[in-house]
Amino acid sequence: MSFLISVEDKNTALKLVKGLAKYYRACLTQENTMNTVEQELAIMWEYVHITELKNPDLIDLSVEVDTDTHNKKMPRMIMQTLVENSIKYGIKTMDEPLEIKMHVEADYENNRTILTIRDNGKGMEDEIKQNIMQGIRLENKSGFGLKSTIQRISLLYQIQNINEIIEIDSKINEYTIIKFFIPW
Repeated sequence: MSFLISVEDKNTALKLVKGLAKYYRACLTQENTMNTVEQELAIMWEYVHITELKNPDLIDLSVEVDTDTHNKKMPRMIMQTLVENSIKYGIKTMDEPLEIKMHVEADYENNRTILTIRDNGKGMEDEIKQNIMQGIRLENKSGFGLKSTIQRISLLYQIQNINEIIEIDSKINEYTIIKFFIPW
């Protein structure tokens, strides 16, 4: 931010400060450990706006949300964490925007929300995917966001089988698709 001010891009610096304030207000409110899908979307979009201020052409995000899910509850910060992971681990080059598609749908048959995020990034090696699915600690702190989200869902909903929480599909240099299953 100091760089933006020093090069006299005060308008962008002001937008960044306002975006950070809104983001931190939404994230740090201690009222509840759960948010509605709509609240999660607001936090995620603030994160995306902040990211875009720093790197305007870095990502291309599209979101589809079933209207039936807007008031469904989920643990806080899940959407932001998934978008952050896509950006952090998916970027191939700074010249090519990362396409991220998020879909939120109601699964009435299983009484849950399905949160899917797909990117066209680097992909995930099979070993990393297997380690995440087995709860094995990954090197260099990578995978912390996914691991902590899995653990939170497991504890909140008392789910022992990780396959009832997450599915991961990935192909190196093509895509990664992550699905989270969040009970109602």
